[in-house]
Amino acid sequence: MRKISQVLIIAIALMSLYGCNTIKGLGEDFTAVGTWIKNGSEKAKDIVADDTKEEPGS
Repeated sequence: MRKISQVLIIAIALMSLYGCNTIKGLGEDFTAVGTWIKNGSEKAKDIVADDTKEEPGS
């Protein structure tokens, strides 16, 4: 199972590099992935913060 996941990760990385024709394109791709991760973590943080708030009278 571990080998399959490693092969999938490498395949995805190679496919993403295949779409980049320049170093600038590669940098833009990494920036986009970083933005997606940041936005996802912010959403998760907001969800957890909302769940930890107790309603008055509970």
